[in-house]
This record gives sequence, structure tokens and C-alpha cells, in this order.
Amino acid sequence: MSWERGFAHREALLAAAIEEFAARGYAKASLNRILAAAGMSKGQFYHHFAGKEALYFGIIELMIGRKRAFFAGLGAQRPAGGFFEALRAQLHLGLAFAREDPQMERFARSFLGERGRPIYQAVMARYDFARHDPLQQLVAAAMARGELTEALSPALVGRAVSALMNAASELIDAGSLEDFEAGLDEFMLLLRRAIGREEERLA
Repeated sequence: MSWERGFAHREALLAAAIEEFAARGYAKASLNRILAAAGMSKGQFYHHFAGKEALYFGIIELMIGRKRAFFAGLGAQRPAGGFFEALRAQLHLGLAFAREDPQMERFARSFLGERGRPIYQAVMARYDFARHDPLQQLVAAAMARGELTEALSPALVGRAVSALMNAASELIDAGSLEDFEAGLDEFMLLLRRAIGREEERLA
């Protein structure tokens, strides 16, 4: 089922589903609560979706589409400089998307909170994000250029960068998007000290 095709209660269903998944997580989310909030009957819902999991996957697909369209619209280019400048640019793009589409950003954050749970594994298996992860391509290229420490394995560095980037908002612990942007310098220093070349880590 594509969200791009219009149907009755579409926007209400989307808003109610995002709110429920974000507040309670996938396992504890209630389809009955979602439908009640959306003013939609079960008959109407099942005409478009097979169930709660299909609804969740539908939102994932919509999220992917919106993010791709947003970044393509910005004409994002590789920033001048090296690996850490590229990471900072990715975080700035994430902030821009959060401002542009706060509803979908809430869902994206709730999805990251599902790490280690069956629904997260199911989504990762279906879309194979890891194999096409541009962040891992950045890490591999930076390792090849000697921008990162040789004391750690490329695989560990790649996993560490992914984990830290996904947890950036929690680590910075900002109360607003403006506070988050202000905390980027310290976050980038953490990354440089953790995985940068020896001279950067000791500076």
C-alpha cells in the first residue's frame, strides 16, 4: 500500500500512527488506539493495510521517500574537507530535515529506539540499509586515505561511527534543534578524539 495514493482519513491515520509508535514503541502500540484517533473503522483500515506491521512498513517506506526527496531537493554535495566535515554536514542535513518534517522525524527517532527488537531486524532485512549505507562508504574511504586511526579495525570504526551518529541527539542532550546545533562542536571533538589520526586524538 502506498501512502502517496490518497484515501479517506489518510493524514489522520498517518498522524495517529506516528504518535502511537513514537510514544509506545512498535510492540506496545495499539492498532485500536490508532484507528480511534484517526476516526477510521477497521473495515476501512484493512482495505488498505494487512495489519499493524504493514502500517509500520508503510510509514518506513514513506519516511525513506521523503528523506530521499528532501536531500535531492537540497542538491546535497560532498562538502569541502575530509571525513569529519562530511559527518558534520550529514548532521546538519538531519537537522534541516527535522525542521522541514518534524512529524516524520519523530517516527525516525522512534524507529532507532527499536534497535535489537524484531521489528527493527525485519525492517533492516527488508530494506538492507546496512549494505547501502553511505556512512560506511565514508568510513571506508577515510580509512583508505589515512584520516582515521589505524589502531582500530575498519569494521569496529564503522560500527562505532554508525552508533554515535544515530545517538547524536541523546549524547548532545539538547532541548531544542538550536541547542543541538550548538553542541555539534563538542560532539565532533568526541569523534575526532575517538577515531581520528593519532595526532588528532592526542591534540
